[in-house]
Amino acid sequence: MGLVKDGIIKLTGKQRLFVEEYLKDLDQTRACIAAGYSERTAPASAGQLMSKPHIRNAIQWAMDGRAQRTKIEIDNVLEEIATIAFYDIADIARMNIKRPEDIANLPVNVRKAIVGWKWDKFGNLVLTLASKEAYHKLLCAHLKICNPTIDVNLPKQLEPMTPDEAMKHLREALESEDATERA
Repeated sequence: MGLVKDGIIKLTGKQRLFVEEYLKDLDQTRACIAAGYSERTAPASAGQLMSKPHIRNAIQWAMDGRAQRTKIEIDNVLEEIATIAFYDIADIARMNIKRPEDIANLPVNVRKAIVGWKWDKFGNLVLTLASKEAYHKLLCAHLKICNPTIDVNLPKQLEPMTPDEAMKHLREALESEDATERA
């Protein structure tokens, strides 16, 4: 039996499920288990499945179709990753952010790095920022300047802090830098 007939990639039921599950989060092992393969042998089975050209072709075909439907290009994704990876915490520390509405006054690249906010027990606005480290790892993996198998675990978040706390940390970092330069 051929793997391609009339331009359609032929997959078994489990292979089709594996491809569908893999496309959800790109986790080969989880996709293997969800498709009905043994949990004990899932890592090895996933590797075997991914080594098959018709499986890889089916995944690529589905990803290409999804990109066309959503109009999301890799360049757009990389720009967003870079924006979050390189935001400047000082842009937040310089601003007087007391209310959620004040976030609109931040530069757009910094606003994109804010993944949440809440009020602390003293009534201060606390911003939760995306982990720069996680986004640096994504960029490094894409540019092939580090190990691409590093588990990034997004969204990883920094410890929430108020703008005043962020300013304090920034001052301490700058003072530490000045002391190092004088030594």
